[in-house]
Amino acid sequence: MNGKQRFVYLPKTGIVASDSGLKSMNKGSKTGQCPESGIEYHVDELITLNPPPEEEEAMKEQLYATRLKQADSKKSKKRKAAADQPEHTPKAKKADNIDDPPVSDVVKGARKAVSDALSNTSKNANQSDAVKSIFGPKDIPKSGRRTDSEWMTQGTWNRYAT
Repeated sequence: MNGKQRFVYLPKTGIVASDSGLKSMNKGSKTGQCPESGIEYHVDELITLNPPPEEEEAMKEQLYATRLKQADSKKSKKRKAAADQPEHTPKAKKADNIDDPPVSDVVKGARKAVSDALSNTSKNANQSDAVKSIFGPKDIPKSGRRTDSEWMTQGTWNRYAT
């Protein structure tokens, strides 16, 4: 993108390619396929990057024209949708749950603690012996050695602190 070659942006696919490369792939036709994704595009959909001032003005006019078309189509869709629907439809009210008493925060906390404890016990039951030995509770070893460090930190630079 040094200014000598023209580069274009494909809005449908989001890629940037050289204009000459796309023209050689299209072989003069008005439609082409994206070299990256294979999605078809029309030559009018290409956006030139850093165009000359004359081309920039033409691109602005084209942009304004497409925006007007899109705005008109949206308005007509809204009008058609409004004509199809009846004027007033009563909305259904939500039923009040008067029968359910409010649950206090203490009860909610207790439920959460119980569910967490149950999930932890079920997870620990499915672990193998090797995993339990690494992540399980540390017992006092029979050898009498200190177990301050774990297997990953044993014998490392912090040895002087013990």
